[in-house]
Amino acid sequence: MDERLDSNKQTNPFQSPAVTGSAAAIATTDSETTPTQSRFETIGRVAVQWEKLRLAYNAVLLIEVMILTTGFRQLFHAPDLVVQYAGACLAANLCFCAGPLVDGYLSWFRIRSPVITGFLFAAGTLISIWLALALTFTIEMSTF
Repeated sequence: MDERLDSNKQTNPFQSPAVTGSAAAIATTDSETTPTQSRFETIGRVAVQWEKLRLAYNAVLLIEVMILTTGFRQLFHAPDLVVQYAGACLAANLCFCAGPLVDGYLSWFRIRSPVITGFLFAAGTLISIWLALALTFTIEMSTF
């Protein structure tokens, strides 16, 4: 029975060849990360962290605008308001990109701290809250 299994066993033609000798030494050298690669990995982690923070950022601004405009019922009765608020949401998310950009540059120069990330997020969110408040009043006053 075992002989029949061995005779039917086929090799994968797309399988990589086994690494031996000096090729094995080169493979282990290539797998080590350089300082530049390490920095890029750090910036990648920063970007992922900021994308998680974007959810909180958008939730805060959404709640603020909903409170200021007394809910979506009023918003959906005026389609032009929906377009104006959609443009404001896009602008707010573009402004959000300043946080990961600054944090990424600081990480590149090896200045990395959760305190810095928290400060950048809090300061940016507070500025956005103020801008959303001003924009909401401007849009609402233009409808009267």
